Amino acid sequence: MRDYWLFSQNRNRCNRFVYNPNFEGINELITLVTKLAAIADDALYEEIRRMVIVTVFTKDRLDRSERTFTQWRNSPYPVFVLDDSHSETNRARNLIIARENGLIYHGSSEQQKFLSQMGMTDLFQFTGRLGSKTWNLGNNRNYALILTVATGHRFVILCDDDVLVDRTTLLRVGRDLESRGGFVGAQITGMLDDSIVGHLYRQAGRIVVPQYTSGTFLGVDSSAVSLPFFNFYNEDWIWLCLENQGHNVEQTYCVEQLYYDPFFDWKERVFFQEEGEILWEGVYEAVSKSCTNDLSSVAFWIDVIKQRRSRIKSLISLILPERTKNIAVEIQQTLLNHLDKLDSQHFSNTMNTYLHSADNWRKLYRKVKRIGSSTHTQVDIRI
Repeated sequence: MRDYWLFSQNRNRCNRFVYNPNFEGINELITLVTKLAAIADDALYEEIRRMVIVTVFTKDRLDRSERTFTQWRNSPYPVFVLDDSHSETNRARNLIIARENGLIYHGSSEQQKFLSQMGMTDLFQFTGRLGSKTWNLGNNRNYALILTVATGHRFVILCDDDVLVDRTTLLRVGRDLESRGGFVGAQITGMLDDSIVGHLYRQAGRIVVPQYTSGTFLGVDSSAVSLPFFNFYNEDWIWLCLENQGHNVEQTYCVEQLYYDPFFDWKERVFFQEEGEILWEGVYEAVSKSCTNDLSSVAFWIDVIKQRRSRIKSLISLILPERTKNIAVEIQQTLLNHLDKLDSQHFSNTMNTYLHSADNWRKLYRKVKRIGSSTHTQVDIRI
C-alpha cells in the first residue's frame, strides 16, 4: 500500500504525503480504508460499547435463529439470546448456534440461576419463566430490562429473532441512546409489523390507525423505564405509548424483518391478537387525550369495543385478492361473534391490575439496579 503515497515537502518545507497518481491497487485501497474505518468506529464508540447490550427474543423458530443468529457475531455489543422455546430440541439447537457465534444464551435454567444468584426470584411475577407454552413476549422484554441493569449496563437494544440489522446501525443506535437517552426506534422494512386484521387492511392499500413505533427493534435507556411490559399482544406499543406519554418515537434507522405468512394458522392467533388490539386502541385514546383514568372505566371500554366492532365490520368492504377475500369474510364473522361475548369489565380490570403493579415493579427494578451498579463485574452472565 505504500505505493499509494508519495513523500514530498510543501513550500514551507513541511513534510507530507500526497496521492500517487500512478497507483493502481484500488482493491487493496478499498480493503485498507474499510479496515481503517472499522478501527475508527471501534475507537469512537468504545465508551458507548461498554454501556450497551442486545437481547434477541426467540421462541420455537429454528428457521429464524438458524438464519439470523450468525449476524450477531459482528455485534459491537454483548448479545443475549433469550430463548422462550418450549421444545427441548429447539432449546438445545439454539444453545449450539448461540455459542458458535459468541452469544450469551439464557434459557429456562439459565434464567433461574441468574435470578437466584441475585436473590431476586420475586421478579418472576414480571419476567415469567422462559420456556412457556403460551405467549410470553411481554415477560421476556421485562427480563431483558432486568438483565441490562443487573449486569451494570445502561442501554439495551431489544430485537426479535427475525430481524436483519447491520453493525453500523447498531453503533449509531448506541450513539443516539448515549447522546439523548429515552428510546430509539427504527422503520421496519420487509415484513411490516402488524396484526392479522392489520395485514388485511394493508393488502387493500389501507392502514389501521393508530400505528406506533415497533418493539421489533428498539433501543431503550434503562433510566427511562418506569413501567413493566404488559404480557399481552401489542405489549410494545402499549408500553412505549405509556412510557413516552403518547409521543411517538422517531424512527431514524431501518431494519429488515423476514417474511412470514400473516394469515397462517390465523384461527389459533386471532382471538389473542384481538384482545391486544382492543387494549392498544383504548390505551392510545386515553393517553392521547391525557385521560388515563378512563382506563379504569367500564363505560370507556364499552365505547372502545364498539369502535373496534365497526372496524371489523368494515373488513367485508375491503378490496382484496380472491384468496384473501375469503379469509377476510371468515375472520370478520369469527371476530364479530367473539366481540359480542367480550366483557368490558375484563379490560377495566386488566388495566387496573397492570397499572397497580407498577409500584412493585419500580421497587424491584431499583433494587436490581443497585445490585448491578455495585457487583456487575462479579455477576455471572454466562450461566
